[in-house]
Amino acid sequence: MFLQDSWVIKSEGFWDLLGQFEGSVALTCDPYFFGCYAGVYERSVVDRIGTPVVKDKQDSILLEIDWHRRYVEASVEPTVLFPELTDKNAAGIVVKHGRENLVLENEFVRKFKGTWR
Repeated sequence: MFLQDSWVIKSEGFWDLLGQFEGSVALTCDPYFFGCYAGVYERSVVDRIGTPVVKDKQDSILLEIDWHRRYVEASVEPTVLFPELTDKNAAGIVVKHGRENLVLENEFVRKFKGTWR
């Protein structure tokens, strides 16, 4: 499971929900599977394609789609836990750590997204 520090788990029910699935589980699919790099990755797939090496923010944005396309091609299409967590469905914008953050949120999680434009 990979979650950046910009994610907040709001409910213990998150773990029960996640436990219902096997294999790869993407928390979101915006802009592609594993948007914001969030989800459960299969070690065997990561071992085959390698771990992405991110040099800067621009590289991170590029790899968010490119590396995940390779990941999905090397495995199977993942379960998407929260397909409704998209930029267009954002709960709002808040200032956090001196910058505007888009807020993606449901009953289980909250994501503060610093780059979305």
